[in-house]
Amino acid sequence: MGKRTSLEQKRAQKWQQFLSRTGQILQCSEETVTAAMSQPLQQSLRINNLVADPSSIAPQLQQLGYTEVGWMPHQTGWRRPAVITEDVRNFEDLQAASGACYVQNASSWLPPLFLQPKPGERVLDMCAAPGGKTSHLAALSNNTAHITANDNSRHRLFKLTQNLQRLGVTNAKCTLRDMTKPPREEMIKQYDAILLDAPCSGEGLLQAAQPKSINTWSVAHIRRLAHTQKSLLSTAWSQLRAGGRLVYSTCTIAPEENELVLYHFLRKHSDATLVAPPFVPPELQTHSLPAWNTITIAPTIVNDTLRIPPQPHYEAFFVAVLQKSS
Repeated sequence: MGKRTSLEQKRAQKWQQFLSRTGQILQCSEETVTAAMSQPLQQSLRINNLVADPSSIAPQLQQLGYTEVGWMPHQTGWRRPAVITEDVRNFEDLQAASGACYVQNASSWLPPLFLQPKPGERVLDMCAAPGGKTSHLAALSNNTAHITANDNSRHRLFKLTQNLQRLGVTNAKCTLRDMTKPPREEMIKQYDAILLDAPCSGEGLLQAAQPKSINTWSVAHIRRLAHTQKSLLSTAWSQLRAGGRLVYSTCTIAPEENELVLYHFLRKHSDATLVAPPFVPPELQTHSLPAWNTITIAPTIVNDTLRIPPQPHYEAFFVAVLQKSS
């Protein structure tokens, strides 16, 4: 009983620290943060145009209560109904098994859309498993970009390979590499476009209704991850050709893993320029962070990145687009 009480106390302390920090970051009250983190994560449905014709599935989706997401191209994005009935579950199970659809949070659609893979381009997805964003990149290029889908875990790589096969991805090769280490000589400046959806503290996935979700969270863990993210971004940059573009994203709120990663990166790389996202969903509430602790964040980082606070239909996310000078 004593151990359980001690664990619960530690969780409560962590939640309090997280709520206080997040309130400072988002410039709102702890009560507002608590309310946002108490909302259940609402997933959406992406129709995979490599396997299915979205226009032929749309009528059935509408009948089941799905709502089209207007900023997703070609009727590929749909919000799930407020009530997930047995008919909805059966439909999703059937379509997912065939590769015709992929359930994701809508925030996860933005990094591939911002990267805009083009036919014939060499594209690297650095931390690809389980493959949702890789398959989206393949779908956006209609299997005409040449994608390298990498992960550093053999187990996750197996899952990635299985998912890409099921989702009809024919233009991707899967690799097993630790991308925190310098790339081999033949990999230098090899890619036209790189997606770095970095491993992060996942604050966007924390749920107040699930106290255990805070177990692995700590400021020390955030700092360790920020070190990894800086290494990954440096490795990514060395593999990007002149004139190429890179999308950096996380599903976390911590500035140490977002703005400050870019702050330190841009100070070291004069050939890097932040580019404003090609669009921002009109219904999306965004938030910019001009400073954190003792660091004043450069206006270009404040203005040209997308910081998404937790809100209905969108988990907390951060996305930035970098261009390498020619």
